[in-house]
Amino acid sequence: MSTHTPSDERPDATALAADLAQRAEVEAEALVLLRDGEGPKEFFQRLVEAGHSQDAVRFLAHNLPPHAAVWWGWGCALQSAGEPVPDARKPCIEATRAWLSEPSEARRVEAGDVAHAVKKPDATTLAALAAFMTAGPPPGPGQPPSPAPPDVAAKLAAGAVTLAAVDEDPEAMEGHLSRYLNQGLEVARKAGIWGEADPDASG
Repeated sequence: MSTHTPSDERPDATALAADLAQRAEVEAEALVLLRDGEGPKEFFQRLVEAGHSQDAVRFLAHNLPPHAAVWWGWGCALQSAGEPVPDARKPCIEATRAWLSEPSEARRVEAGDVAHAVKKPDATTLAALAAFMTAGPPPGPGQPPSPAPPDVAAKLAAGAVTLAAVDEDPEAMEGHLSRYLNQGLEVARKAGIWGEADPDASG
């Protein structure tokens, strides 16, 4: 028999949801949706059902592991870029893609360098910055890697998702956010943050 206990079944699930909501800077009017005995998954669902889409984006990004959060932000940014991808957005898209495929220090720094060179940031820029901020500044010779600044990558990934929705069509932003939230929920399922991970999941 499996001994796995989803996070939402732990006694401290509500405290975890409240902590994540605070770190994600969920708006006060959305925080009232958190119920005793419920955890992150239920709170996320309540946010979506109540139409607090941007709060839901930030909350989900803070629930996801850094690699998964960047994957989600990058995927949304890629969709918003359209086909063919504008030349100005290609460097960030490709640098982030490279880091997602090979999350090495060299790829991370490359994503940061490309993003910092952008003069007019967009969703693809934020996704590349999110990849860069999954760790701290590049260490000096012989020094250990620096820890990632708390929550910065999650905030940037959430920003990429939201800005992607605006980039697609500001008038239809809520519809795009709804689609991106569904995609984010699938990323969460594959990452196994609210239950068993998908055995076939990668990335």
